[in-house]
Amino acid sequence: MLCSKMMTLACSTAAIAITCPASAQDAATPPTNATETSSASVGIEDIVVTAQRRSENLQDVPIAVTAFSADAISTARIQSFNDLATRIPGFSVNTFSQSRANPALRGGSTSLSAPGAEQAIGLFIDDVYFGGSGDFEIDLFDVERIEVLKGPQGTLFGRNTTGGLINVVTKTPTQELQAQGEVSMGNYDYFQVRGYLAGGLTDTLAGSIAFTSSDRDGTSFNSFTGNRVDTINRSSVRGKLAWAPSDSVNIVLGAGYSRVNETAPARDAIFTGVPIENQALLATGFVPDNDPRVVQMWTDGSYKSEQFTASLHVTKELGDANLLSITSYRNLRTQQSPISLAGVTTPVYDFGEPRELDAASQEFRYISDYSGPFNFVGGVFLYYANESRDLNGIAQWEENTVGGYFQSLTLCPLQNPDELVVSQACKDNYASLFEPSNFRVFQRTKTKSASAFLQGNYELTDSLKLTLGGRYTYDKKSATGFSSGDLEFFWHPADILVDDSESWGQFTYRAAVDWKVTDDILLYASRSTGFRSGAYELTQSDPALSAVPVGPEKVLSHEVGFKSRLFNDMIQFNVAVFHAKYTDLQFFVNTGDASVTTNAGQATVKGIEIDAVVAPVRGVTLSAAYSYQKGSSKGIPVQAEIADGTPPAGTIPHTIVLGADFEHEFANGSAVFLHGDFTHKSRYGLEFNDTPQFRSGVKSMINGSIGYRFANKMELRIWGKNLTNENVVTYGQNFWFAFYSLPTALANPDVITKTAQPRYADPRTFGATLSFKF
Repeated sequence: MLCSKMMTLACSTAAIAITCPASAQDAATPPTNATETSSASVGIEDIVVTAQRRSENLQDVPIAVTAFSADAISTARIQSFNDLATRIPGFSVNTFSQSRANPALRGGSTSLSAPGAEQAIGLFIDDVYFGGSGDFEIDLFDVERIEVLKGPQGTLFGRNTTGGLINVVTKTPTQELQAQGEVSMGNYDYFQVRGYLAGGLTDTLAGSIAFTSSDRDGTSFNSFTGNRVDTINRSSVRGKLAWAPSDSVNIVLGAGYSRVNETAPARDAIFTGVPIENQALLATGFVPDNDPRVVQMWTDGSYKSEQFTASLHVTKELGDANLLSITSYRNLRTQQSPISLAGVTTPVYDFGEPRELDAASQEFRYISDYSGPFNFVGGVFLYYANESRDLNGIAQWEENTVGGYFQSLTLCPLQNPDELVVSQACKDNYASLFEPSNFRVFQRTKTKSASAFLQGNYELTDSLKLTLGGRYTYDKKSATGFSSGDLEFFWHPADILVDDSESWGQFTYRAAVDWKVTDDILLYASRSTGFRSGAYELTQSDPALSAVPVGPEKVLSHEVGFKSRLFNDMIQFNVAVFHAKYTDLQFFVNTGDASVTTNAGQATVKGIEIDAVVAPVRGVTLSAAYSYQKGSSKGIPVQAEIADGTPPAGTIPHTIVLGADFEHEFANGSAVFLHGDFTHKSRYGLEFNDTPQFRSGVKSMINGSIGYRFANKMELRIWGKNLTNENVVTYGQNFWFAFYSLPTALANPDVITKTAQPRYADPRTFGATLSFKF
């Protein structure tokens, strides 16, 4: 009964939201470049960001940036990077599992997941670098601001990125007493509690503590085990101490801990093209159904993690400059059992990839504040990481499948290559090739990096400014590892042993000019470069390639932009046009009969990003954002089976995000508020290939909330996510070769393009949140 009533309220919220086209950015979700509104004033308030490593009004920064304030994050319930992805045009995240998430923006993406491989989109949380594929499965809580910088960031941030950067700033305590807390309940037995307490401890010392804990039953049902999967069970805590021993020195010490204990993701097996009786015996016991939230996996799987982070910020004011020292440490340990990739009742090709990471960084930064026309930011950044992945796999290639045939071609010397089925001689003499097998691929990569950077701006006139910046980065990576266990053609055709190292040096730069046409209009143009460091990937079909590192990937980007505030801050309209050219592409390719990591070819992505915010009257904010991206590639090695013209992963042709917020405050200080947002993303590739199973998109996703704030600052909010209940693919699998014989596949080509094992984003969720704040 409770869920039924909550469902009615959530759907009513969606209906109300639709009647108000567009949205407020602060009050909510949609990505607009400066957005804070208040029911007490008319117009769009400013957001201060640190995209150029100094505090600036977002509208004065000559970079395309999407920023979310603390209120916007809370209203939109942005609690993960998947939540963030639906609200930023052109941005996407594909999630293979909790240990592997790959974000993409402006053509910058990666499919490499080995230890030491770095993302095209960098993540910094309070200046602590998170750069691996297992680093994006974290809670966003206690957040003061999120800044998404678009395009390569090759000068001011510690690790270079090619597609963009996410800068998360959490709250720092002051002497003012602050307390807030909330309890949320929803469908799938969702329960979450969050809290924050901060204030002065002495005249010079302030402290804070923040925590979040979330628990939810799985959104999919595994009919084979009788359990729910895609569960949530995680908690995090973060504490800070801010000490001001003198008027010119500030010290902030932060530490955080998080834990996760969840099932594996659900994968829905889809078989089409030929009748079920013509499929391989491996799928015996599988009963076709049309419900994507009912799966038949042989195991529920498990994922556990513990993470500890610590940082120390010391700021010394020098009168006309600030000298900043940032020290950080991060420790991550994960456990993951083999997870079902094929979504059937027996193992086909499944693996888990537990990871361990110890990383430390030290940065010294000098930020000038001179009275003259020239100012700059410069410094050095040192980084060390020791990361390992212990991949453990289970594979079974039935002799009457295409997988069994490739198994025989690879490992059975008696196989006749002219035959389209496994030879009888291989069946008789190499029977173990077609039995369940276990294998292990262990890799450890140590990264040592040092860089020096300097970026300055010179005011040519009162309204015209020139910016020039550069960074030189030196990276050295050492890889050790091995593979062992039963042989199989896909990832373990032979035992390997690797002990190798390689180093790279790269100079990157940024040049920009901006013209403040009026106090409310900014024009700018920029040219910038970035790179992703090289990496080792031991999990390749050709063992000889495992000891050969993939070299750096480089990007050259041009951007022209326009930012404006009009009609007394009632309208904000921003446009950015970009062209990015990537060379020496890094990518991992699964061709169906092989796995290859390579470093070749080039890609071009160009597009336009438009966002607008309108605050016509007090308490009403409407927003709209649009992104167009067009990508192509060429020069990819033939063995990768990527045709010329294929766009890089995550290149979304069209994205539309609309939002609306309304708030009315009553005379007694209470208020009622509404929020709604709409997202559409046209079809795009999750990976760098043309495989249909790796296509995704969002037709029309609607989120909404309605709430009431009492005069005593208590607040009740009814909310709903994905109210249209879309099945959005966050990752695809294509194991057709594990279920059909080669003659069957040749006679029924549809089995290749239509057999799939997708992973979906959350379905419709809804609930209620009771909170307080003072």
